[in-house]
Amino acid sequence: MPLDCSVCVHVAAAQVPIVIQDAKRDKKWRNHPAILDDVGFYAGVPLFTHNRVAVGSICIVDQKPKRFRSADMQALGSLATIANCMLEKMRLYAKIEKRCP
Repeated sequence: MPLDCSVCVHVAAAQVPIVIQDAKRDKKWRNHPAILDDVGFYAGVPLFTHNRVAVGSICIVDQKPKRFRSADMQALGSLATIANCMLEKMRLYAKIEKRCP
């Protein structure tokens, strides 16, 4: 899905997690183009660069509505932390490769 049509772009722009437990009943999201494409549930957490610029999100999507508990958010947040570390590691490796061909 193009980023500009996704819920992920809103997560990155707001720089906070977004959880939509029942997308078809959520007044704010039910007419969003991403929701119209058979999305019943969405949970996304922003991903950041080393200087806290949001560059995207890591998300969970399902066709059916879901309950999303605090433990689920902690798990998704942990995955986002791992992804942020991997992005930073890739940035540092690219910086090293640039200096040492």
